[in-house]
Amino acid sequence: MTTLAIPNYRLQSTGKTVFGFWETPAGQPRALTSWFYPGDNFGQEFAYPKEKAAEIALVAGEPVPTLPKY
Repeated sequence: MTTLAIPNYRLQSTGKTVFGFWETPAGQPRALTSWFYPGDNFGQEFAYPKEKAAEIALVAGEPVPTLPKY
């Protein structure tokens, strides 16, 4: 399985791994938005297939990165 990630940046690094999650409806899996490795300011922001991104954006109230069509 391949996952598309976009470079992401944060102002303050931490000494631990940090995962960010989008809001999702009750009973649905948590949708990962970002991952930062301990001590790094640069991390990864995750993109989703168009349909799934639209579902997440509806609940989260903000745009969700989408995968390009190949």
